[in-house]
Amino acid sequence: MSLTERSTPQRKNSNIQRLSSFRTHVNHTIANLGLVAENSVPTVILGHFGEWLEWPDWLRDGTSLSGSGPLPPFISLADDLNITANIIEHVGEDQFLKRIMQEVHQPTGPFAELSFANAPTLGHALEALVRLINLNGGHLRASLEKTGAILHFNLEDVVPLGRTSDLLGLTKLIYAYRLIASSKFDLSQDLVLNSTYPNNRHARAIGTLFQCKIVTGAPANGLLMPLHWADKANISFNDSLWKLANEQIAHAERERSPSAALMEIRVKVAQILSDRHRAPRLKQMAAETGVSPRTITRLLAAQGTSFHEIVEQERRYRASKLINDPSLSLQTIATSLGFTDMSSFGRSFRLWFGQTPGRFRNGERGASTIS
Repeated sequence: MSLTERSTPQRKNSNIQRLSSFRTHVNHTIANLGLVAENSVPTVILGHFGEWLEWPDWLRDGTSLSGSGPLPPFISLADDLNITANIIEHVGEDQFLKRIMQEVHQPTGPFAELSFANAPTLGHALEALVRLINLNGGHLRASLEKTGAILHFNLEDVVPLGRTSDLLGLTKLIYAYRLIASSKFDLSQDLVLNSTYPNNRHARAIGTLFQCKIVTGAPANGLLMPLHWADKANISFNDSLWKLANEQIAHAERERSPSAALMEIRVKVAQILSDRHRAPRLKQMAAETGVSPRTITRLLAAQGTSFHEIVEQERRYRASKLINDPSLSLQTIATSLGFTDMSSFGRSFRLWFGQTPGRFRNGERGASTIS
């Protein structure tokens, strides 16, 4: 059936009436989020739907975005929620969730595929998913908890979400469900999906997408599974790529640091590395910021870090990006990171990612299988 047939005037009017409460809840959610609504989030899922719908003019209704066509790589959380409401208004919740389950290749952002494909175990992959969910947003908080022999993948509302929680929570559960399903367990026997969706015809239709026990009308969204599933080995585990993926996530988490002073120091370290191709020293940072070395040290200690660790984090992050650019020689990368010789660069790279840069470039990335 074509998209035009799905969006007949009668169907569209029905959707608008049925979903008016959903849009109201989206507006309330944005208001409750306050400044968090301005957080930047990736447009991976929305990009998929935009392509599918051929970038209609109504996609940006109610957002701060101008123009037409493909969305930028990142937008505000408020715009993300409004575009989601626009899509649901036109195609329906059932179709929205069905496409995420069956059609969207990797819906969780730019670091997801690298993380999930190279995680040592299912437990490590789920931990990466928790970090990505918590990083990309601010309205839902994910966690993993162990209770006896049960592993809980939990989602909780950071602020009151109302009706919005039903859909957004189930969307995030789909990500976890797909990771678990890829490990070939008997989902029908041992996996339970709790959803805040009310037990109505839409919940029943959506329930057919899953091959596990589903509890609707639950007080919270989550998945319950046997604890030993977390130990399921990933036969494609690659230690070097796993470390690269973790560095990408860690850098994004550091950028969300609540300390403005800490962020200022990070930005300055990155600027010196980029412009002068050398690792800054504490006394240099003090001179350029007008803050004494002792004050900088105390400030960073209060944040659980040190100046040396920040410099190493920034060098490590830059290395994780530059090593994947084939146009740059290893010597160029070493120089840009402030290393005076290749041997020092090689030792640090191996310490960071488990491989020398030369072996990494040659494809000898230490792929291994956990028995």
